[in-house]
Amino acid sequence: MKFLPGTSETGRRATFALVHWVWVLAGFVLAGAVAAGVDFFFPGFREGFPGRVLAPGAGVLFFVCWSGVVSFLHFHPVGRIARAIEQVIQGDYATKVRLGGSRQWEHLGNRFNQMVRIFRKKIAVEKYVSRSTAQMVESLKTGEFSTAPHRQEVSIFFSDIRGFTRYAEQSDSFDVVTTVNEIFNIQVDQIQRFDGDIDKFVGDAVMAVFPNPGQAFRAAWEIQKRMGVFNSGREEVLSLGIGLHHGTGVVGAVGGRDSLDWTVMGDVVNTASRLSASCPGGCIFVSGEAHGKMRTRRTGRATTLHLKGRRNSQEVFVFGEEFCPGGESCAKGES
Repeated sequence: MKFLPGTSETGRRATFALVHWVWVLAGFVLAGAVAAGVDFFFPGFREGFPGRVLAPGAGVLFFVCWSGVVSFLHFHPVGRIARAIEQVIQGDYATKVRLGGSRQWEHLGNRFNQMVRIFRKKIAVEKYVSRSTAQMVESLKTGEFSTAPHRQEVSIFFSDIRGFTRYAEQSDSFDVVTTVNEIFNIQVDQIQRFDGDIDKFVGDAVMAVFPNPGQAFRAAWEIQKRMGVFNSGREEVLSLGIGLHHGTGVVGAVGGRDSLDWTVMGDVVNTASRLSASCPGGCIFVSGEAHGKMRTRRTGRATTLHLKGRRNSQEVFVFGEEFCPGGESCAKGES
């Protein structure tokens, strides 16, 4: 039964080809019938040039028209599929196609709709997990990915909202969530624009991982510019302190057997977090390690900081002082 027409992929293709050639053969037969009918009903035209070409010409004309109709019926769905694909490319994952006619076209339409549903589910999941976690889950299906932790050079971005505690105490909880999401959207857009991966949201803080400190810095700079626009006209100014660090971290899956997350751990993360905590609103604190590996036309102010929990001082380059509210100097920040 496996190779009966319509019961397998091979059968469906064979059935499609068979139906197509049956229609073509029917066209030949009907064209011949038209030619014979013209010859029968107009016997007076048999003599001379008009008579010799009238019947065959009528048959050929009929066959051409027949072929056009058959081609339209068979291949019109291709255009509908192409338009649906274009809609999906533009981000419309609610697109559906309904292809009538043969079972083959109906089957193709159903498979297309199934594919779009899979895309829609995948994109919905990716909104709630980091890109690295989504890639890990996808790769685990094929056995191409290992969850074992490994060391890797990474650039860590950490941001924290300044003045958030006071704002949260004085504002309605719903308004607080709405405002924080607006600030998160500003950051997510620029982090993804410069090939960063959102690792996690921790309260009002954001942690992201970048392939190199140059991209992390460009994202941070664009974020601070857009935060200036965000705060224009606001009574309560909410600014970001951003810390960037580059180093070796442990990358891998963490959690229990039934609940895993893909993340980066290690001193590289702790240092970026402490830089962010020490950074005032509007500024960017770049560690000496990150600054040494990035290229930028902007000049940062070199200084040293004693970070919380650290025995030795940390070399830091300060950027974005022009973004500080009121033009304040980038001294220790307030969260």
